[in-house]
Amino acid sequence: MEEELRKDICLMFLTGISTRSLSMISSQLIGRRISASQVSLVGKELIDAVEEWRERDLFSERIKYLFVDGVCFKMRVAGSVENVPVLVVIGVNESGVNGKLNS
Repeated sequence: MEEELRKDICLMFLTGISTRSLSMISSQLIGRRISASQVSLVGKELIDAVEEWRERDLFSERIKYLFVDGVCFKMRVAGSVENVPVLVVIGVNESGVNGKLNS
């Protein structure tokens, strides 16, 4: 599957479009049908990448400031839509660079 198409599928997946729906509309969007299992595979790749980022080692980072806040997002959990709290942390290193804590 082409890289741009993978990115588009990930974006649609993140917005909440189901694998079945993505499979059904793919023929209209790109002229061929993408199976629900292919969509799931792309979603799994995205989840794996997020987990790798979440679990990266920040021990060697020299963080000068941390800005910490929380926000609630409506998410589908076990078949119902619920408010899910998310902790947001932005780190600023000694040279004043913020956002990306690890290169």
